[in-house]
Amino acid sequence: MAFGGSVRRRRADAIAVGCSLVVASVSVLLLGRTDRVPEFERDVFRAINGLASGPNVVITPLMFLGTLAAVPVFMVVCGSFRKFRMAS
Repeated sequence: MAFGGSVRRRRADAIAVGCSLVVASVSVLLLGRTDRVPEFERDVFRAINGLASGPNVVITPLMFLGTLAAVPVFMVVCGSFRKFRMAS
C-alpha cells in the first residue's frame, strides 16, 4: 500500500463478492438471446438517433463542462469529510 497501512479482509467482503457474482450471473442468464436486438429497442434507438442535431451544439459543451467540474467538486467533498487519501 502507498501509505504503509495493512488491509484486513472480513467475511463480509467474501459474502459481498459472492453475492455480486450471483447477481451478475443471473443478469447474464436473464438476457436471453444476445445475437439480435428486440424490435422495440431498435425502434427507440432509431427514434432517438433521428432527432435534430441542433440541440447537440448546446448540450455537448455543457456535458464536457460538467465532466471537468465533477473532479474538483469530488475532491472538495472528500476533503470536507476528511478523506484526503480519496481526494488525492
